[in-house]
Amino acid sequence: MANPYPLRPNPERAIEVFGDFNDELASKLFPQIAELRKTNEPISVFINSLGGNVHVLKFVDGHLKTRSLDEGWNRIITIASGNAASAAASLLALGNYAYAYPHSYILFHSVRYSELPENVETATQMVLEIERLNREISRKIAEMVIVRLISRYERVRDHFRLRRRDAKHKELIGLRCFIDALRSRLSNRSWRLAWRTFSQVELATSLSKEVIPLAKFGKRHHPAKDDAAVLEKVIDHALKENKSLRNWRLDDRGIHEIVNDYLIIFDYHFGEHRSVLDDLVEYFGQEFLTKAEGKRYAKLKQSDSKAADVFLAEKSFPRIEPLWYYAVSLCRSLMQGENKLTATDAYWLGIVDEVIGTTLTGHRTISEQQNKPKPPTSSTTVPVPPPAQSAPSAAPTVTQP
Repeated sequence: MANPYPLRPNPERAIEVFGDFNDELASKLFPQIAELRKTNEPISVFINSLGGNVHVLKFVDGHLKTRSLDEGWNRIITIASGNAASAAASLLALGNYAYAYPHSYILFHSVRYSELPENVETATQMVLEIERLNREISRKIAEMVIVRLISRYERVRDHFRLRRRDAKHKELIGLRCFIDALRSRLSNRSWRLAWRTFSQVELATSLSKEVIPLAKFGKRHHPAKDDAAVLEKVIDHALKENKSLRNWRLDDRGIHEIVNDYLIIFDYHFGEHRSVLDDLVEYFGQEFLTKAEGKRYAKLKQSDSKAADVFLAEKSFPRIEPLWYYAVSLCRSLMQGENKLTATDAYWLGIVDEVIGTTLTGHRTISEQQNKPKPPTSSTTVPVPPPAQSAPSAAPTVTQP
């Protein structure tokens, strides 16, 4: 019999990730995961850990989520039953549906190595490997976080002050209003993190608008030549911005500024994270339409599906794009320094879907409400006990014809 509550934690189909992420933990968990994956029912992951080896995180997450030989997969329900720090925080956020208890704290920081490098070459390779792992993990987390952020966005959108004029770009007004709405919902530390992340999105948008329209791209769009065209305009922009500074030169500092601006623009427009934007528009685009646009989209869908898809992309893409880049930037920021979150912070930042025992809930409540048995109708047969018997204390069984 199918589980009527597939998004709820289920101790009968669960693993416990308690203690350090090490080989011993992996050896214990892998046989349990293999046994649970014999069916495609959800797997609950109860977490109380301060983290450990990031490679164990990758192995556990991969073992839980990789499709079987028959293309089957399991929904993963993660629960911070205690604390979730470091690799454990990432495992929590990577769940298809994630819970935290009010007493839990979640700590993110950069990937770390316990061994010290022996020489400069080894140190350089270690830095590059840490940067690669940070990017890889933050990207995976962002793909989970964006779904939760869209839910949070919808939850507070009615309170947006959309007439505000202090957002530099029209397409960022919705995101700016969302960040404002988080001010009273986050701790001071987490709100500063959210604000810094928004500032990164704003900078990327500003630089792109000032540079990209001026770049001359070839008709064949050779990638390297297009990159060079962007870099040329970034240099022009830097010279223009610093023309009043007589001591500004293309020295180490000046070159660093130019490279940094170029990489921001490159990431915003050509980064690998953009590969999921079309999917986000397809699945969530309607959530970003106004009422009038929603009505027009519904009419187009009935008459011309291709025109409806074009209309949906045209209207929703510019609104989803900055929110997605915010999610990507937020997850990258979480993987830098020390970022300690309360359960409430984790909810509003999109790390978890629900805080157990509070009103901070996710789409589980909506899903369960929709799947509730309908009340009896005139065509429904409700067994009634015969007069000689006492009525049962439990609710009568309803059978549909």
